[in-house]
Amino acid sequence: MGDEIKGFLYAWLGKRKLTPVYEIEPAGSKQRLRFMCKLSVEGLNYVGMGNSTNKKDAQSNAARDFCQFLVRKGDMTAEDVPAMGQTQTMIENNSLPVSLLPGTSLEPGASPSLPSGIVPPHMMLGKGASGSQDQPVGRAPMKEYMDRVTDKRKWEDAEDADMNADIHGGWTVENAKGRLHQYIQTFRIKTDYQYKMIGPEHNRSFIAAMTFFDKKLNRNISANESGSNKLQASKNCALSLVRQLYHLKIIEAFTGQKKKKAGDEVPTYNIGVDPDMLTQINSYLQANNITPATPNADGSACSLLPPAEKSIKSEEVKPDKFGVVSWAPPQPNWNPWSSCNIDDGPLALSTLEQVSFDLKNDLDYKMETEDWKKMLEQRQELPVFSFKEALCNTIATNRVTVVRGATGCGKTTQIPQFVLDQYIESGAGAQCSIIVTQPRRISAYR
Repeated sequence: MGDEIKGFLYAWLGKRKLTPVYEIEPAGSKQRLRFMCKLSVEGLNYVGMGNSTNKKDAQSNAARDFCQFLVRKGDMTAEDVPAMGQTQTMIENNSLPVSLLPGTSLEPGASPSLPSGIVPPHMMLGKGASGSQDQPVGRAPMKEYMDRVTDKRKWEDAEDADMNADIHGGWTVENAKGRLHQYIQTFRIKTDYQYKMIGPEHNRSFIAAMTFFDKKLNRNISANESGSNKLQASKNCALSLVRQLYHLKIIEAFTGQKKKKAGDEVPTYNIGVDPDMLTQINSYLQANNITPATPNADGSACSLLPPAEKSIKSEEVKPDKFGVVSWAPPQPNWNPWSSCNIDDGPLALSTLEQVSFDLKNDLDYKMETEDWKKMLEQRQELPVFSFKEALCNTIATNRVTVVRGATGCGKTTQIPQFVLDQYIESGAGAQCSIIVTQPRRISAYR
């Protein structure tokens, strides 16, 4: 599917004598390296964004994001785009069933709907008018999965701090590779990293291996380590080799100081200056009100710049031209905010109906807890809470709603929660997308 969307976009642009330009750069942590792809086309004022665990999928996601822009602009029809045609056809044929109105409950076997009363066409993909809400066999509960993801990220963050570096001579991933290359060049050892690719295409990793013969030990030294990319795998492999050489008393411990090159140290030379030249120099300095720099008593380096040049200049902050988040309709296995597919977990294989079902179960569970009841009492004290039903009905029946209220009445913190709760309670939580453009970060977090 990734090659199909890229080929489709390339052919569409080729008919108009345009060429897509892909720019890929790494992003994310060392343990979970991802690739960010930016797709631009000369003459079109838009940048398609996509990211994934490998470069190929990142390019496909950027191409899909760019196709969605062309559909919104009207230059391309949705039925021509791979995996988007069925949705648009059902809208044009008006083949969507009548759905629930705002505030109504979800009957058994009925199709969940948006609060505006329209069934999202994405719920029709691969299903009839009614989608099953039974918990699929083999799918882990969403709450337990998110807890495991959070714990995994904590472990990954903890791995950044190497607690065992002291017992291995202070050699870490950051400094071991340079020392290994220095050792190999010094003794003219002919060897190189051997890479092997493992894992599925959407979650690919690499294994780096190196073996060489050490004349001092009269034996082979080898290592075989893995990483999310070739660079990380080679660093891990180098770390294993350097630590072996350290424990075998071949190399020293890491001192924190890099070896200086011979050209870095310049010897001091005494020179003779003509007295007439010194007189001319002093006259020129006095005529231009320039104070000569005085050497430091301890022999350390001193600045030759005048005091006016030492002033700190404020750095200009350039706005990021790629800061626009493009809107896209909800789709299975797609994150519209990051323009990428979902790699693993229940969301990778869940339909929108299943995601909505999980969100509703989670909300029903929270509503029975004491913490939720206490929070609800505090929310009911805010002035905006008495307008909850009127606000939800107005938002559901109008494309644009402007709310004006006094400071602290709950506009920012409560209205988005009203809309989200209504979507979830109606069985359409996966269809809800809310952006809070709050200039005060603490208010947005609340």
